[in-house]
Amino acid sequence: FARLAGNEGDLDTLIPSVQEAMKEEVKVNMMQYKGTKAVFGEIQQYLRFLPYVLLCMCISCVGVVFMSFQRPVIRMRTLCSSIHPTRVAVEKFLYVLATGMIFWLGMNLLGFLIFWKKWSEIPIRQIELLVLNGWMQMMVVIAVSLLCSALIRSESAQSFVTNVVSLGMCFFGGVFVPLELMGEGMRKAARFLPVYWYVENLERICSLTGFQWEHLQPIFEACLIQGGFAVAFFCVYLVINKYQQREEEDFGVIRTEVER
Repeated sequence: FARLAGNEGDLDTLIPSVQEAMKEEVKVNMMQYKGTKAVFGEIQQYLRFLPYVLLCMCISCVGVVFMSFQRPVIRMRTLCSSIHPTRVAVEKFLYVLATGMIFWLGMNLLGFLIFWKKWSEIPIRQIELLVLNGWMQMMVVIAVSLLCSALIRSESAQSFVTNVVSLGMCFFGGVFVPLELMGEGMRKAARFLPVYWYVENLERICSLTGFQWEHLQPIFEACLIQGGFAVAFFCVYLVINKYQQREEEDFGVIRTEVER
């Protein structure tokens, strides 16, 4: 301290000199090689709730449209027509895919308009990872919507399935309750839900401080896990749809117009 103050005298003159030297401000420029900043909390919270919104909207819209195809008159006309069942299934899938993409793009555009100033401060590579994570979750939402549409037969059932699936998956997946507040047993059980991997991957991307492979590997692994969930749900939907189709073709299930 004596050298800093330029005085080797007693404490009475040394202390004021040190205090005067400590008042000087020095500008420091922080630089980070191959690094990035953490995503702001508002954007992270907005993206965290996207699975719940997408599940509610997709299951509701897909359920309403698919229920109209389950009407007996429409089903009998479809079975008697020359349209192959595979073509019907492909068109249904394309409708669900278009619906999910429209909702996903719309919600992301809304988030960009709300936080557009903060989005401009995030590196483009980090935004690409956020888009990839959201895209994989959208594929999961599409597969879940298809699976739920095969089980929905009435409007009351639609509301029940929509609430149970969306609230259940998002609550235990860490959307409403942070993952760090959950017990170890609940966290292990939540690993069987695709929303858990989306939320965990979102937190990992938002706190990303570098683009080295050791930082990116768990992110890509979580995206692949979400893709595996989407494929699994879609396969279950195909099995249920095939069983229902055979049952109807063999007249195993007969419905009337008055049946609800």
